Amino acid sequence: MQMQIQKQKRKKQSQRRKKLLKKERLKILKENPSLAETIAWKRGLLTYKLQDHQHDLYSIFENTTAIKTVVNAARRWGKTTVALLYAIIYAIQNPGSEIKIATKTQKSLKKTIMPIWRMLIKDCPPNLRPKYSSKEECFVFELSGSMRSRSRIHIHGTDSKRYESLRGQNSHLSIIDEAAYCSDLRYVVQSVLLPQTLTGNGRMIILSTPCQTFTQSAEEFKEFCIEAERNGAYFTRDIYSNSSITPEKIELYKNECGGEESIEWQVEYLCKFKVDQEKAIIQEWRTDKMLLDYEYDPESNPLFKYYHKYTVLDLGVKRDWTFGLCAFYDFQEATLNVLDEFYLKNTTTPQIAEALRDTELRAFGFHRVYRRVCDSDNPQLVNDFVHLHKIGISATDKTTLEAMVNNLRVMVGLSQIKVHPRCVMLIRTLENGVWADSEAGRLHKDFGRTKELGHMDAIAALMYMCRNLNKTANPVPLAHGVNLTNSLMLNHNSDSFNKSQFKKAFVTPSKRNK
Repeated sequence: MQMQIQKQKRKKQSQRRKKLLKKERLKILKENPSLAETIAWKRGLLTYKLQDHQHDLYSIFENTTAIKTVVNAARRWGKTTVALLYAIIYAIQNPGSEIKIATKTQKSLKKTIMPIWRMLIKDCPPNLRPKYSSKEECFVFELSGSMRSRSRIHIHGTDSKRYESLRGQNSHLSIIDEAAYCSDLRYVVQSVLLPQTLTGNGRMIILSTPCQTFTQSAEEFKEFCIEAERNGAYFTRDIYSNSSITPEKIELYKNECGGEESIEWQVEYLCKFKVDQEKAIIQEWRTDKMLLDYEYDPESNPLFKYYHKYTVLDLGVKRDWTFGLCAFYDFQEATLNVLDEFYLKNTTTPQIAEALRDTELRAFGFHRVYRRVCDSDNPQLVNDFVHLHKIGISATDKTTLEAMVNNLRVMVGLSQIKVHPRCVMLIRTLENGVWADSEAGRLHKDFGRTKELGHMDAIAALMYMCRNLNKTANPVPLAHGVNLTNSLMLNHNSDSFNKSQFKKAFVTPSKRNK
């Protein structure tokens, strides 16, 4: 009992001493601000540099265990500031760490990243300040005399393949800033930075605001957001979560953008993924309303064997996809049902012919194809299909590009086109396909081009298909569903046929032979 009392006394004395020491330290630090800064920089206690709304995002960076953390944040939110500060603190608190930072271009590195970097290290004591090593092309934190304790931060733009400079043995932390605007984003993430995290138990932070125009990297950033959301590592911070901006100012800027529904406000401030509808090729497309059921089986329709079946090719050469679609036209419903697709790049005629036959077999089984068409830009390929591969195909006739697109848009607007969910590339192109900006600033002269969607080749194939549909001929026989043993079929255009039909119906077999 007595021992316990003494133990409690010692514990209370120790707590009093700690409180006194803390008061003395605070007093010393107040009297010597430079000493406080030195201690803060030595220990990496730098979160005082953050604004109130930024602490939440910093704690996410600090506590996440996901390999990839993705942040979709509004303009002027301070996401780059938080990420850079986290990199600095990580370098100080983890001696010997390797940190890689990628941004969109080398020019933006100088104009955007470096001013924030200089602002963050402004109060760093000279003896602790990170020094730039031109030999190693990185900022070095000399945390002690040992080479092993040196932390290094590498910062590079991704334009002109500068991201290759970020390769190395390992990476404890990788940050991709303005990811939607970086060159070859998926390659940078998956091939350059991700393998380096394997041995160092590293993590990646991908930051950006969505892009208004559809580009390869913008689409890849969107895909990373979807993937991270599934893994519980996706975070959105819109303009309303920025406590440093007053509601009145937010309202003012919303009006300046053109209101709540304007594309600028939706993308830049609310972090929504939207394509500018003025640039969208098929503005009427709605994925949620225009897909067939995944389990849809055309053979379940007894009329499928009669319906006209179409195969269309948009032939690419070097830069673009060779894109094929298989569909049938439901005459009763006046609807084109697209069942399957295939796409190839840098390929040969035999490979295209093989892919075409395989896709037709999946889509139509052994039913006859009513019509095959392709674009007329390469007559030699058409000739090869016919004579070398015994595939009957003809070149489509064309009018202006805008007129052919308008024909497709009318059918989409009337819900006369349905697409099977397996046609992933076609659906993605219908959702994100945009017109290219011409030199004169006029749209509707040519399709845009991206690495993933090519020259919007899927839309071109669907456009040719709609142009070559036979909508007037009813392919279902008149006698379908009719019992011919007790029914009379007449043809208003053939008296001889009708005479024979009347004979069969009303003359007995014995008299018919006379």
